Amino acid sequence: MIRKVYIDWDNDRLSILGLTARKGLSGCKVLTIATEGSPNPVMAEDQADQLKSFLKDFALSGARLVVALPRDRLIARQLTIPRVGPAEEPGLVRYQVMRDLNESPDEVKLDYVTADLPGSEDRRVLALLLRIELFKTWKTIASSAQLKLAGLSPRLAGLSGLMADLGPKGDTVALVALGGIWAELVVLRDGQPLFSRSLNPGNSLIPEIRRSLTLFGSQNPTVAPKSLFLLTPPKWDQDAELALATNLPLQRIMPFDGVLDAPSIQANCEDFTASLGVLAGLARLEEKGEKIAPDFLNPKQPPPPSQVGQQRLALYSLVGMLTLVLFGWYLWGEKNRVSDEVVGLISRRDDLKRELELYKIDTKRLQALGAWDDVVWLDEVYDISHRIPNTKDLLVTEISASPRRNPEKESDFRSHLTIKGSLPGGAEKREALKSLLDELRKDGVYKIEKEEQKGSDFTLEIDVRRRAPEDYIRKLDPPAKLVPRKIEKTVAPAEPADEEDTPRPSGTKESSEKESSSKEIQGKEAPTKAGPSKDSPNKESSKEIPAKESSKYSPTKESAIETPSKESSKDSNGAKS
Repeated sequence: MIRKVYIDWDNDRLSILGLTARKGLSGCKVLTIATEGSPNPVMAEDQADQLKSFLKDFALSGARLVVALPRDRLIARQLTIPRVGPAEEPGLVRYQVMRDLNESPDEVKLDYVTADLPGSEDRRVLALLLRIELFKTWKTIASSAQLKLAGLSPRLAGLSGLMADLGPKGDTVALVALGGIWAELVVLRDGQPLFSRSLNPGNSLIPEIRRSLTLFGSQNPTVAPKSLFLLTPPKWDQDAELALATNLPLQRIMPFDGVLDAPSIQANCEDFTASLGVLAGLARLEEKGEKIAPDFLNPKQPPPPSQVGQQRLALYSLVGMLTLVLFGWYLWGEKNRVSDEVVGLISRRDDLKRELELYKIDTKRLQALGAWDDVVWLDEVYDISHRIPNTKDLLVTEISASPRRNPEKESDFRSHLTIKGSLPGGAEKREALKSLLDELRKDGVYKIEKEEQKGSDFTLEIDVRRRAPEDYIRKLDPPAKLVPRKIEKTVAPAEPADEEDTPRPSGTKESSEKESSSKEIQGKEAPTKAGPSKDSPNKESSKEIPAKESSKYSPTKESAIETPSKESSKDSNGAKS
């Protein structure tokens, strides 16, 4: 069954070319039928029923439909435009065509073909316009006949497809198509139409062809036709007359030579060879995969934006949105973190305020303790004792110390010392007091605030500056060491001796031992009686005193003699005995 249908319907004649799924024109079917009227908006529904009935046993329902439109049903405009890009060209052509057109842009469908002229930087444009009423008529016919309208092109598109493989490359050729009651002239260069005109197929056909070619050649001398091709019925015999009128070589075209057998073509199809040739040219273009132009169903439009650009735009948009989401999430997290940090800082501030209050209390306590700790008072008392060498001239009776009240901020004197004493020699003998005051002033550590004397009593008010412990360098001389004196021993009255105590004669052994022991005792006591030597130190003389006897001396300066106890008297009596 036929899956592709190509039709040419004009002047009460319907020409049909059907193709199967196989490629090429092999196995194609052709058919011409006389009809009542041509397609028009008023009879669109009736004509759709006619077409459906014609194709009932010829093509499948839903087959593709391509329509060839006659030239006299179109409006043609020829113009020249500068070379522009494919995105700007459709708009430029539409602007120039509509500028000189009386029709509204919404009432017509526009499509065009372009061709490059040799030696020119401009492009030649052949624009064709189809009224919107006829465009809608064909859509209605296709829809009602259960066909899929796939193309709506002028006949010159089929003639261009037919000449694509026949015309010489690089030359301009003219093609005359005669289809019984219609005729058209097309000028082509490299398969692209430069000129198109509808002709009257009557007796004035040849003069009209010569006049049209002469006009085109005068306007375009660089692309004047070099040859003339004829697509006419076989019985048309005015070839010689046409060649003489145009002065161009002629060549006939048989579109189905070697494709269709004679029995497969109806006898009446020969008179409509041009119509079938137009349909065959459209089929050849589609078989090659080339776009049919002009095509009012799919006119030239600015190319859509590149998919790569759209994909990049979508990718960039996605990345931007993701970045915004991540940035918003980051800001939200930062806000929460900063809020938590502010709360923590406020809590820390309150804690520090409480600690500061406690520190202030502690500072006051430490300042009070520091006021007492400014001066090492024991060392000060020691120094004052050193400054008074003789208590017979100056005697200190009272020393009191206290921190200064309201001390100056920049002053180092932060302690106060009060010294009370007397002058044993009387009020007139105050040299010792004056010497003491001079010593205090000379050190720079003391500042005499008040000096008061009443008789032999005096009072000194002194401000004291704190010193480090290593600054106290004064040392008192040690007291003279005591010299032990002999303690006189009291001898008790002799008691009657027992027999054991009776002295024995000196001649005996026992008497000689006692005499020797008594001599040893006297030898030990001899240095004590003689007293210490001037050359030997007191330490050595004290070491020579026996332990029992050294305990009997007084450690006082006056070396008072102690009365021996009863036990010591007994020991001494025993020694004497």
